[in-house]
Amino acid sequence: AQAVEGRADGALLETALSSAHRLQDSIEGLLRYASVGKTQTQTIAADEIVEQALADLSVELDAAAAEVLRNPLPRVEADPTQLRSVFQNLIANAIRYRSDKPLRVEIGSADGALYVRDNGRGIDPVDHQRVFELFRRGGSAGEVDGVGIGLALARRIVEAHGGELWLESEPKGGTTFFFTVPVGA
Repeated sequence: AQAVEGRADGALLETALSSAHRLQDSIEGLLRYASVGKTQTQTIAADEIVEQALADLSVELDAAAAEVLRNPLPRVEADPTQLRSVFQNLIANAIRYRSDKPLRVEIGSADGALYVRDNGRGIDPVDHQRVFELFRRGGSAGEVDGVGIGLALARRIVEAHGGELWLESEPKGGTTFFFTVPVGA
């Protein structure tokens, strides 16, 4: 009976720890969300910011056996830390919501916007706006860990820079997140 009780206690402890980690992630995300607004912009090479974001996510990208394609990016007028957070969130979502196919992530620019494109699950059109709301996630997100802060944070950062963030996606067709920030000299 004691072994069974020990397993039950272990399961409770595991559940409590998991809940505590989710709560900590939520609190940290809210703090990041609340701190956006004052940007310290400078002219930076977006390529260098992407390099940093990819390095931050290298373990996850390697674990997913992701192929990352990088196209040249312009110099932009942005807060480097905040722009890095935007790229990290968009790339992390590509990893998190990948499909059964080998993950492919493309980063580039087109028509004045930067983009992160993946070949993942895609997002149902009814969820296209909802995924940008704080603590809201798309309908297919249920089995994937997350609290619904990343895209809301990314949009808030982009808007604080005077830009826009939007997506193009179809279920099972991958997703492309586009965003604008001022182009640097």
